[in-house]
Amino acid sequence: MPDWIFSFDNVITIETHRSDTFTMECSSLLELDALTMVTPGDRIAVLSSGRSDDLQNLQGIDRRAYVLIGEWETHDVTFDMELNFDSANTGSIVLQKLWEGPEFKFYNGSHKEKFTTNYFEVRYAPMTKQPSEIWKSEDSMIIEISIDSGGMHRHSLSAPTPSGPYCDCDVDQVGRPSGWDFNDIWVDVVVILDTSEAMGEEALEDESFLNDGFHDLLITDVDASFYTRIGVIAMADTAKVLYNLNLTKTDTIRGKASIKKGIKEINVVDAFNAAQKMLTDGMKPDRENTRQVIYYMTNSNPKEDLSSLDQFKQSKGVIVVNNFRFGEGELPGLEALSSVGYYSVNSGYVTALQSFCK
Repeated sequence: MPDWIFSFDNVITIETHRSDTFTMECSSLLELDALTMVTPGDRIAVLSSGRSDDLQNLQGIDRRAYVLIGEWETHDVTFDMELNFDSANTGSIVLQKLWEGPEFKFYNGSHKEKFTTNYFEVRYAPMTKQPSEIWKSEDSMIIEISIDSGGMHRHSLSAPTPSGPYCDCDVDQVGRPSGWDFNDIWVDVVVILDTSEAMGEEALEDESFLNDGFHDLLITDVDASFYTRIGVIAMADTAKVLYNLNLTKTDTIRGKASIKKGIKEINVVDAFNAAQKMLTDGMKPDRENTRQVIYYMTNSNPKEDLSSLDQFKQSKGVIVVNNFRFGEGELPGLEALSSVGYYSVNSGYVTALQSFCK
């Protein structure tokens, strides 16, 4: 038996020999705030048993296993994966080998991975289904993970504790705010979602900043003392408004955006103009002193003259860029597009919220 079992099903059945007795503790929390601390030498199983009524499909909520090794102890980790997705499913298992590191997708078949880390995440990413379709899903997987119990590696892979140029927006070792609160963030933010071929379907499906439910951590109730307004624009050759500063906790972008074939990259200046128009048209007297944020989720390398964006950056505006690159080299134009200190690569919602704190 493994020391830890992560199941993406609502029901798990364990058969034992008649003479055996097992004592187990269980939890339904699969969240970053409740990450699991394991011990070197532990064995871990991550599984879904087929015909799953898994929570992710049923509720549309991201579910993954968050695993911390000791007190950020760095050890060799081995993954053995047997993945069998429904023939009508384009799902995958997504492995993140480092804290806020890049993500790697694995599809049908047998896979073996060995790497060195002190933290990893495993995410089940099935094709979205309607609740009425889940009963006939034949996804099944068994992932066996072993953590070497040998001596710790001496090189550091500790969790980042970034600090912004305007105020301290540190996070603790599990990514929670240290000295600040998500609920105190008060900004107007327009997210520009790149839907050109440069982004690609894989990256579009993986824009965890939105799908991880970052807006669940922000107050969007306009009657609250502090609240954030969130707009979303899908950008290809033209700008399509998905949410006009009115995205709330109950909203989603799933199914609302798709890659537009034939459009190689977006024009980042046109996208900026569309976002700035949304902010200008949505201005209200009580928001005059609100920090305005334009957040690019893109893999398009800017070729336009970006000088027209300088006035926005030098006033009360901030441009944040999350470069969703998958295997390509750096795109220097994107760092130039961002405000100083607001550029990241394949980052998750914690980094995004830190940028709003700043």
